[in-house]
Amino acid sequence: MSMSKKIYYINSDPIYESYEEWLLEESSFVFLFMYGPSYKFDANNILNNTKANNDFKVTYCFGTYDDFLDDLNINFLGANRTNNTPHTFENTVVGSYFKADYGENVDASILNENMKNLFSYILYLLEETSTNQLNDIKKASKMDPSWEYVIQDVHGILDLLKTM
Repeated sequence: MSMSKKIYYINSDPIYESYEEWLLEESSFVFLFMYGPSYKFDANNILNNTKANNDFKVTYCFGTYDDFLDDLNINFLGANRTNNTPHTFENTVVGSYFKADYGENVDASILNENMKNLFSYILYLLEETSTNQLNDIKKASKMDPSWEYVIQDVHGILDLLKTM
């Protein structure tokens, strides 16, 4: 699989590589995974004027969801200026690709398939393809059966919740 030059992963903890921050300025998509206040990566200052943040293309999954997150000034994937929340359909879909079976029964082929499908979804979000792979049930995330999508109509929130 050929990786896009517009997507890059920077390890934020425990081994933070600050010399690679300049790559974020050109990134069209940023995925913050399990980010919290103790991390060495300063998302607020680093992401503030990036292309991804300006275009609401920063996804955030499985981290701290409290006032700390509000203070980061992140423009979340699928959100907008009037409702800037990480609890969007698009952000939840990205996170769902990480919820493959885990533990003793982990299947590396499922995780590999989920990562390929996640990459395809990101390319769709970046408008590098017109094919929305979510329309193909075979390309939906393969989650552990104890996780499900939950929609709470009160605030229009969509999230992944553990059900067992």
